[in-house]
Amino acid sequence: MEQMDISEWNKPSKQISGCEIQYADNEKFKNSTKITISKVSTKSYKKNVKWKSGKCYRIRIRTYKNVKVNGEKVKIYSEWYMRQAYLY
Repeated sequence: MEQMDISEWNKPSKQISGCEIQYADNEKFKNSTKITISKVSTKSYKKNVKWKSGKCYRIRIRTYKNVKVNGEKVKIYSEWYMRQAYLY
């Protein structure tokens, strides 16, 4: 397993509205924690994710864009990516 800080991820495009980070200590993401960040920056990632030292986490992230469809605001999501295990 590899140790990684979430701030090492590339900052997403300015065209997105935000992102969701989900992490859990199991492969199926049961009892996972999901964080939604509307203003995307790597500083936000570090501030919002509270890690327990010495624990193995599976982390995945997806972006979203707020759009209007038939006059209603709808979130369009990307696929989940970076679903790997890290020891923090």
